[in-house]
Amino acid sequence: MGLVHLLYDSRMTLHQDQTALVESHSSSKDEELINLPLDPDDDGYCYENPRRIIHIHRRLIELEHLLIAPAHNSESLPNGETSENAKIIPSGQGRLFLPLTCMPADQSTIELAHTSAHYEWLRNTSTLSESELLSLTNAKKESKDDVYFCKDTFLAASLACGGVVECINSVTEPNGESKRAIAVVRPPGHHACEQKAMGFCFFNSVAVGAKHAIATKRAKKVLILDWDVHHGNGTQDITYEDPNIFYISLHRIAKNNRTYFFPGTGRHTEVGSNDAVGTNLNIAWTSGGMGNVEYAAAFSELILPLLSEWEPDLVMISCGFDAARGDLIGDCDLTPESYHAFTRSIMATVGHDIPIVVALEGGYNIGVIASCMESVALALLDQPCSTDEVLSNENVQPVPRETTSNHSPNSVVDLPTNAMSALNLEQTPKEGSRERLQRGRRELSAYWNHDSSLLARERGKVKATGIQCINKSIEAIQTAPIWQPYQDLIHLIPNQKPRSDSSNMRTRSSTRIPDSKFSDGLEDLNSFLQGLQLS
Repeated sequence: MGLVHLLYDSRMTLHQDQTALVESHSSSKDEELINLPLDPDDDGYCYENPRRIIHIHRRLIELEHLLIAPAHNSESLPNGETSENAKIIPSGQGRLFLPLTCMPADQSTIELAHTSAHYEWLRNTSTLSESELLSLTNAKKESKDDVYFCKDTFLAASLACGGVVECINSVTEPNGESKRAIAVVRPPGHHACEQKAMGFCFFNSVAVGAKHAIATKRAKKVLILDWDVHHGNGTQDITYEDPNIFYISLHRIAKNNRTYFFPGTGRHTEVGSNDAVGTNLNIAWTSGGMGNVEYAAAFSELILPLLSEWEPDLVMISCGFDAARGDLIGDCDLTPESYHAFTRSIMATVGHDIPIVVALEGGYNIGVIASCMESVALALLDQPCSTDEVLSNENVQPVPRETTSNHSPNSVVDLPTNAMSALNLEQTPKEGSRERLQRGRRELSAYWNHDSSLLARERGKVKATGIQCINKSIEAIQTAPIWQPYQDLIHLIPNQKPRSDSSNMRTRSSTRIPDSKFSDGLEDLNSFLQGLQLS
């Protein structure tokens, strides 16, 4: 089993919508200061609220406890509840998630992606009075802009940026403990433009992180994959002319072919500019309901081939879960299992030595986003999606802790060779990009078959609208000079039309309609069908 860095800081929960405050009735210690409506049907309910990261972090810690501790019939969970299937880590026995310390990003780091004026504007909100903050929030709401302010907004946004940067530093460390990290951060960032806050976002944590990785020479080429259901207009704004950052977004651009869907940006024709032409890819769904098959087809036929040849030094996932089934906003149909498959496909395509940072963006059904992040975490841990499958593996072992004074309490010692085997870490020989691509595509085979010799409807039951949207993106990106040498990797997906077969048509035409209690008039119709057969 692999190891994954995990970043979470409860100070990010201090960012709350002051216009929606109610009396807190929570009995949970980590939620006792959150005075926001619990029910999405309640007046003033805020979709982007602190409970999102609390529940995700709690689920990941419970997952760790479940995987590496001895079984007990009934034990207390970290939130004080009990579970018949709970497994608790004996104190000091080990960790699978390696906790990282979160510090606010400094001004110079944030200004790698934002203007000085934008930074100063947000910092100044921490000095405003309550009435001034409420006025600022109400003004934004009246302009249909979903951002709200409190005295801790600047702190939370700076922590989110700093957290993503710390994850990057950890996974790119030459002798680091893991090349994978999860940043459970908020507020989200991918709508934040160079000098504008919008859509719950203030600082663009992922864009800041990508710029930081390049500026500090931790990476030469960064891939940002954004699977949030909303287009990351801020990320595209910041990276559009940067040839060292490849931004890929799968998102909805319309509720149907005509109706606006926030933020209304991210068209398939936007492929980058100047020296960065070909380093921006938008797969823009023109309707809702897109699910596992549509996304798997987009990955297999477009995203993974480009990823295999781009060969990034760092992969960052803007990990929103509002395209998941049951989300309060997205109206798409992805399951937690599909997020596991997508993550695995990325890891297989780039190779297990390439650092990956997963940073939370949107997703507004609290139970759903916790399940989806658990699936992503299991993929990063090199484990099956089902915890039942993981627990059936006798090789699952805790990570030993170092007890000498030469290490900090949170450090993990280097694992000996036999421990590597016990943890079931995947060891593969050096592969070429095409071999890795095939492995990545196989991770998606439960939803989509890459075999182009099959009819499209035999490859996966994909919506016709989904095929159209993917093909538009293929046609757009193929025009970029940097992708001209790789035309053999990217092909349009044929429409799913029924096979034309005259013999089958004749057989169907000659079929006799069986007699029934509604038989009046069938004799003449069956005679007509017999005549068609003879002709």
